[in-house]
Amino acid sequence: FSSSSPSNLSLVLNLLNSSSMTTGDRFIASPLERGKRRNVSSSSLTSLDGLTESSVRSDTEEEEFILSGEESPYMCLLRSELLNENEIEKPLALDSLQDSSSRNPNRRIHGEAVKVLEAPDLADDYYLNLLDWSAQDTIAVGLNTSIYIQNTTSGSAIEMCDVGEQITSVQWSNSGSTLAVGSRSGKISLWDIKSQNCIREYRPHSSRIGCLSWHGQLLASGSRDRGIFVHDVRLRHDPTNDSFVATHRQEVCGLAWSPCGSYLASGGNDNKLNIWSTRSLFASTTSKPFCRFADHCAAVKALAWSPHERGILASGAGTADRTIRLWNCHASQTKQCLTSVETGSQVCALAFAKSVNELVSTHGYSLNEVCLWEVDSTAGQANRRLKKTTSLMGHSSRVLYLAMSPDGRGMLTGAGDHTLRQWKCFPALTSRDTFGAATSSSKRTFLPNSNRLCVMGPTTVR
Repeated sequence: FSSSSPSNLSLVLNLLNSSSMTTGDRFIASPLERGKRRNVSSSSLTSLDGLTESSVRSDTEEEEFILSGEESPYMCLLRSELLNENEIEKPLALDSLQDSSSRNPNRRIHGEAVKVLEAPDLADDYYLNLLDWSAQDTIAVGLNTSIYIQNTTSGSAIEMCDVGEQITSVQWSNSGSTLAVGSRSGKISLWDIKSQNCIREYRPHSSRIGCLSWHGQLLASGSRDRGIFVHDVRLRHDPTNDSFVATHRQEVCGLAWSPCGSYLASGGNDNKLNIWSTRSLFASTTSKPFCRFADHCAAVKALAWSPHERGILASGAGTADRTIRLWNCHASQTKQCLTSVETGSQVCALAFAKSVNELVSTHGYSLNEVCLWEVDSTAGQANRRLKKTTSLMGHSSRVLYLAMSPDGRGMLTGAGDHTLRQWKCFPALTSRDTFGAATSSSKRTFLPNSNRLCVMGPTTVR
């Protein structure tokens, strides 16, 4: 149990109307027996040994007061309790873009996490990637040697497997049906979410795999052995079907496919950022990146491609650098840094929002915060500006891991304080398409060892 004593104000309200009193107590359930498969009902806010959800007040939204005028916080809360007014706050209007031409005046950002999960075995390691959220609304987290998954719709959670060695990276496929797991020894295992069975194992690396990235059926992995391995999971693991390149001089700690699949970005502990053409990766074992940036002065782990603008990449680096940079990587345009912003702390992870042109960053030493940045493209094609709009606090240690929700409204962060926190920050996705988004009618990918583009529709492959 963890409990906070009622405030004097709550005591007054209790005397006035005890039936409408909302307590400030928080219940954290005790861990269940380790090593067994467990189901958690959606009504109980408890999940798994090593992954225990703390209940957070259901009326958190009503407690985030944005006041104006002469009315005091006491009077606002008193009026809410006595008159049963559930919504007494005003929307927090931010300078964020709903689209390229209009702003959303009703934008509201929750300043506190809406859910908190305890994860005692979550590794505090900058070079690992242990958290992901699938298109099927399932969260996967690697805790020591075990994979835990939780479906946020049903609330059920289980320990899916124990791989027998330290897990160093996890990544869902684009469809959310397959989970790739990288391990300390350099092994990759693919797990089918429906059957919860391992469907394939192979060992492309000689050391730990710190990052994974899917595009369609292509899975890219980066390792401490300085190599990048790209494998088509439909084919047998064979050197003739796969691509292995090694141009980083130290560990590969960041990988990200562009939304259209034409480019693969890689960041290394050698402070370099490489951009690869997908075609060139399968052309030969001696392929080279078509552009390389050396502006960062620390390990480049955080990478994110914009779903709103073709060829725009965001990168962030470690403690000695502390900057976020936006790059134009489009092959037909001048490849250059569009903007750079000093964040004041280690940049651990980056992700673009799906419904608005904003960037999320998580930070380590020494601020341990989650930040939202508006991407301003009004300055012209060759210029971008990052405007910090919100800082979300709550973690007490560096925020190493970040995953975006499939509905585009929220995100999940993981930190060295052994907690996962869920946030609601963005408007829901609309029917408008964003560049590179996969649709139900067709998917596109380059075939290995070929310049042909494979277009897969509902009934045809051409």
